[in-house]
Amino acid sequence: MRSRMHPKYYLSNDIFDREQQKIFRKVWLFAGLKTLLTKHNAFITRKIAGIPVVIQNFHGELRAFENVCLHRSALLQTEPVGCRPLVCAYHAWRYDAQGKVASIPECDSLYRFDETEKNNLKLREFALRAVGNVLFVNLDPQPLPFEQQFSPAFIDLLERSSNTYDTEVMVTTWHCKFNWKLG
Repeated sequence: MRSRMHPKYYLSNDIFDREQQKIFRKVWLFAGLKTLLTKHNAFITRKIAGIPVVIQNFHGELRAFENVCLHRSALLQTEPVGCRPLVCAYHAWRYDAQGKVASIPECDSLYRFDETEKNNLKLREFALRAVGNVLFVNLDPQPLPFEQQFSPAFIDLLERSSNTYDTEVMVTTWHCKFNWKLG
């Protein structure tokens, strides 16, 4: 007799949270299309495995960071797609291409950070991989090699086919009382 998974594995928020930690934060996940990031300061935002992520173009170099300001935890980029510097709208903390704080208004009078403290303020960065026009993010600090998750044949197919993808991207969110396994 075959056993089946208990319904709680499809419905429990606690189990889904554990799955995000143990599965989705350790693998390469689709994050968007490179064609949306052709200009300096162009960005896309996504929530990946429960973590807000921003992928931004810094003079042609794409980087992925946690989309949360170090100061008051506000989102840095609030739109799904846009083009603006990586600056928090709350108190205007500005970040550079390495995710380091580049400027803090009234820093000396308000915060009194010394240079070492200021230099240590850095957004959490995530591994980013472009395959053709498709972007993947891995949230793990020690990501598994991309080629370990995807076969050479799949990578080649994705690279060749992604050049024909439309620049229109539709993101759909479903609010439901079941998790990814039933989707």
